[in-house]
Amino acid sequence: MDSLRHLIDSNRAWAADIQRRTPDFFPGLARQQSPKYLWIGCSDSRVPANEIVGLPPVTHVCETTIVADAWERGQSLVAHGWIYGLDNGLVRDLEYSVSTPAELADGYQRALSALLS
Repeated sequence: MDSLRHLIDSNRAWAADIQRRTPDFFPGLARQQSPKYLWIGCSDSRVPANEIVGLPPVTHVCETTIVADAWERGQSLVAHGWIYGLDNGLVRDLEYSVSTPAELADGYQRALSALLS
């Protein structure tokens, strides 16, 4: 996860800048939305969101043939579970980083614990 810390740091800087310039931006954004689910897909457009359903998306992305085949070939591929807060603009790490099929179950439990804490 340390190799991705710069993304979290950049998000924190961005959210702080938005908050400084427009204090009501995130509270206003949060008031505009009340979805039951917020879907954030992977950055790989070859895996369309309408084919990956259920919660949490990280697990389902890891169950796709694309990811399974990559792992089977020995390719280095890590899926990370993060959520974005509309109320504050901050990305939150769910502590769900999966780099092998064997890590899915434990990663899922860690993510649930992080989400509920």
